[in-house]
Amino acid sequence: DLHLKMANFTLSHNSYLFHYISENGIIYLCITDDVFERARAFMFLNEIKKKFTSMFGVRADTAIAYAMNNEFSPVLRTKIKVFTESKEFDSISKVNSELDELKNIMVRNIDDIASRGENLQLLCEKSDNLTATSVSFRTQSRNLQRSLFGKM
Repeated sequence: DLHLKMANFTLSHNSYLFHYISENGIIYLCITDDVFERARAFMFLNEIKKKFTSMFGVRADTAIAYAMNNEFSPVLRTKIKVFTESKEFDSISKVNSELDELKNIMVRNIDDIASRGENLQLLCEKSDNLTATSVSFRTQSRNLQRSLFGKM
């Protein structure tokens, strides 16, 4: 019961995954093997939900089980074929993978820049300390020179 209240969820059993979306009392469910991409399964379910809602609207709220089966089966068949056989989704997966890799590279670059910024900050602080020390050294040297010159 707890899982059915959640909007999107995946349950695992042996080598199968049960993906579902629950919305307005209607559950959209698909079963895949454990190597099928979860994101693709939810893209499929969202597409089915969109098609079902556009075809049946509020009629679905009061319909008995399987009442829309004859009308909706061809849509399901077509969408299943598209989502399991389409090379388009392989391309999408490849692009998503490349985007993830690019994101990881950017995060590393930002971390490197932040690290360099910290090193630059440390270098600036050391430079300021060195400047202050050199001014103090010059003043002390001048005072020492004057005191030695005055004793001669």
